[in-house]
Amino acid sequence: MSIVKTTISVRDTIEIPAPIIGDNGNWWAWDTTTERFVDTGTKAKGEDGKPGEDVDPVLLETILSELGDAKTAVGTLQKLTEKLQKGKLNINALPYHLRWLLDAFNNGETTMAGGLLLTRIIGLSDQEGRITAQLSGYNSPDGKVLRAGIDYNVQRTKSRIIDYLRKLGFDTSEFSFALSAGASFAYDKLIDWAKKQPEPYAKLMADIRGRVVALPDQFKLTDEITITHPTDTGRERVAIHHNGTGHFGEIYLQGNCIDYKTSPTAHPYLSVGSANATFIDDFVGSVRTDDTPINESRVELEDEKRNAWIRTFEAIGDDTKVTITIDKLVANVYKYNGMTPGYRKVESFLNLSLDGKLIDDWQGFLNIDHPNPEPNPFEPSPDPFEPRPHTPTLSLMQNRAGGGFVERPAEASNLVYTLYVPKGRHTLKLAIVGNNGGSATIEGIRLSRYYDSGATQTYIRGSGLRFFGSADRYVDIDYRDRLWREPNLSLGGTSYPYSYQTTNPYTMRVKGGLKVDRIQAEELDMPGTPLCGARFNRYGTEVKSFGKYKNKRGTASASANYDNAQGMRCYKVYHSIGHTNYFPIVQLTGANNNNDMWNLTPRVYDIEADYFYLRIFTNNDNPTQNGFSYVAFKTV
Repeated sequence: MSIVKTTISVRDTIEIPAPIIGDNGNWWAWDTTTERFVDTGTKAKGEDGKPGEDVDPVLLETILSELGDAKTAVGTLQKLTEKLQKGKLNINALPYHLRWLLDAFNNGETTMAGGLLLTRIIGLSDQEGRITAQLSGYNSPDGKVLRAGIDYNVQRTKSRIIDYLRKLGFDTSEFSFALSAGASFAYDKLIDWAKKQPEPYAKLMADIRGRVVALPDQFKLTDEITITHPTDTGRERVAIHHNGTGHFGEIYLQGNCIDYKTSPTAHPYLSVGSANATFIDDFVGSVRTDDTPINESRVELEDEKRNAWIRTFEAIGDDTKVTITIDKLVANVYKYNGMTPGYRKVESFLNLSLDGKLIDDWQGFLNIDHPNPEPNPFEPSPDPFEPRPHTPTLSLMQNRAGGGFVERPAEASNLVYTLYVPKGRHTLKLAIVGNNGGSATIEGIRLSRYYDSGATQTYIRGSGLRFFGSADRYVDIDYRDRLWREPNLSLGGTSYPYSYQTTNPYTMRVKGGLKVDRIQAEELDMPGTPLCGARFNRYGTEVKSFGKYKNKRGTASASANYDNAQGMRCYKVYHSIGHTNYFPIVQLTGANNNNDMWNLTPRVYDIEADYFYLRIFTNNDNPTQNGFSYVAFKTV
């Protein structure tokens, strides 16, 4: 049996082969005379420093729509190649999957030998001709060997039937009289007419079969129809990458873990694998914001000195709730009332704005009274478009005989404004605006923000376990004693943009409460909790004790040694706490030599990492010995 080997180029299906990129990086075009490719001398990527134009979004939508149809894909790639060759498009502005299609179209070949088929990209279409799956050999960081259930973004536009036919390429000149007469057409008659122009007819039938358009049985050429434009979004229901990652629906294979999430960029709601989890504090900060990033007790504004106060803040998600409060403000900004016509408008405001949009403004009241001034500075200018250069001042009005003014600044208190802002950086501004200057004092201006994405998460990771219902209710177990963290610049904590290493003092964190019927712990490590305690007799011998740190370091029991030397006469109480963030509470117990009627007073001295001193005084301030007990409480 002989084996037949056939090599088919995609370009063989086109009357004139499309240009290719040669080994020298130039475009090589087909010469119909010599029937071979020749060097055009034009660089495939355009001249250095002069890339082609970025892709117009509307053009890109059209390209992706036509590439999604098996009947128009080849012709679209040919036209796109010609635009790139002429420098009308920048190939780097195209999506990756479109670049690979172009490369396969211009440089790829399909080889068949017996049962073997070798090629670069295979597209699979549904019964309507829409490409719904692809197999690709392009191996790159974003390369997908399999795409299935390709996601199309459907857009719908309105168009007159005659305009739609012209866009497909039909010559509609013979319809001129029909358009003016408003004649009606039958669907079958239009199809018979369209067959006379094969190329646009093929596009029309592809649109009808692909449900891009639906023509009624009877219509006028001026009637409107809906045109559906499905475009490849670059997403799909199933994808497998060459590096072994990918996803099946909401199951994402990440190489060292499996994530269950609603989209590629969403937080996983379930994750299983060997990869370390995001530190719980960082994760909470990414799904919940509840703080006051702007808080100033007093702001003073004055024209020509400081006429604006500006602060910025970050919103970590869309629809972040922003609450702006002002305790009190006084704004000495005015508009001159009673001005004679012909003078320019003189007024100022105090404005509160967010991202340039006005939230509120204030203006005081000022009324000027100027009876019979001579000479009159308010006399209208002969030319209303050329006002007098002199602007009256308050001091002038006060000096005018019989004249004066009434000044009432704008005052407000307990102001509250609530807004919702999108994700990103925002700017809050207080400013004196206008041409009349002024001043203002604002007390207690604050901006609070609140955002909760509602994300939930269940992690089984190499670093531990997490059950996260919300920022208020979660259980997190993290085995790591040291970890790398990313600074949260949006919270304004630091401007140092690099990861840093920190310690993790807790293996388990619980938020939202814990209910148990019995608990046994060597240590409760939080402020206010007891670290250890002991009871001693008058000789410093242990009677009872508790806690992880109760014993003297290096021994198996609690210890309190009494130093009877002259000038000391005190107890040195030992433990093994190891730091000074504690304070001991001492209580005297029992009696010594019938001193139970004395007013004995304990005093603590020199709290050290592994001991403290205790002196017990009689009512005559004489040091003495007596039984006692202590409890050491943790402090911050």
